Order: sequence, then structure tokens, then C-alpha cells
Amino acid sequence: MITWKTLPSSTKCSIAIGNHWGHITRGTEGTCIGCITTPATSSRIALAAAFHDLSFATDQTLDYLPPSILSATEHLETLGLAELAPAVGRMIGFHHKLTPYRDEDANLVEPFRRADLVDLFAVPGVGLPFALRREAQSTYPKCGFRGFVCRTLLLGALKHPLRPMPMLRW
Repeated sequence: MITWKTLPSSTKCSIAIGNHWGHITRGTEGTCIGCITTPATSSRIALAAAFHDLSFATDQTLDYLPPSILSATEHLETLGLAELAPAVGRMIGFHHKLTPYRDEDANLVEPFRRADLVDLFAVPGVGLPFALRREAQSTYPKCGFRGFVCRTLLLGALKHPLRPMPMLRW
């Protein structure tokens, strides 16, 4: 089973995860609340959460989903768990889908997508009770995460006005 201890330990990755620890943890907990978890699904959720915004944080690029999927896949291969890569890749690749995800691994991808949406924008009515959101935010504070995201989105839109948010999926 994957645990937080088995995640990569490079300095770049550790800094990125440290800066986004609250978002990662709130997203993991929100996903677990939104789906039936087993040791196998918990491993996929933990890995997807750790890697889902990794290239956004380390490279500060808005076109970060493919490199984040690649990093997760490489890490899974080094652990001898390459069979988890397709599901983890879908969770990462579709976590910014604007409409509900209904394809393969929807039981993991859709709760993960919703948890990320709720955590970043506090969107009501997507399956996570308000009291749980408030408790998660007080336990794992945002520590400037939303401001970092908004600044990076604005700068990215100014640099690339014809493709301001390449991470979004329909």
C-alpha cells in the first residue's frame, strides 16, 4: 500500500508538497468522503493527490497535467506499481474537468475532481458538507495556497491570452 512515506523525497518535490500540504490533505480527505475506500483505492487517492498539482507548484506552469501524470507514472514504476498508473493518471488528468467525469475509474476520478473543486473555490453543492469543509480548513490551513493559484493563473493568462487555462477539460 502507498503511504505518504513512500512518496518521492527529492528537494523540489518536498518543497512543492510542503507548500501545498493542506490542499493535498483536504483533497485526499474530501475524495475519501466521496467514495468507498479500500486499501487499493486509498493508495490511488494518496498518489493522485500528491502529484496532481506537482508541476504547477514546481515549474509554475499552467500546462502542468501531462508532466504531473508523467512524474506519478515514473514514481509508480520505481515502486513496482505500474499497474496503478492508468487510474492515477486519469485522476490527475481530469481533476480540472468542468463537467462530471463518467468514464473509466469514475468512482475515483469524480470524487477527486469534486474535492479539488470544493477545496480551491469552496463551491457549494458538490457533495462535501460545509461542516466537514470548515473542519478540514481549520485542521489543514490554506497558507496562501489560493493566492498563489490566483496569481499564477492571472500571470499565465497575461502571458498566453489565446490559451489562458490549458489545464481545464470539458
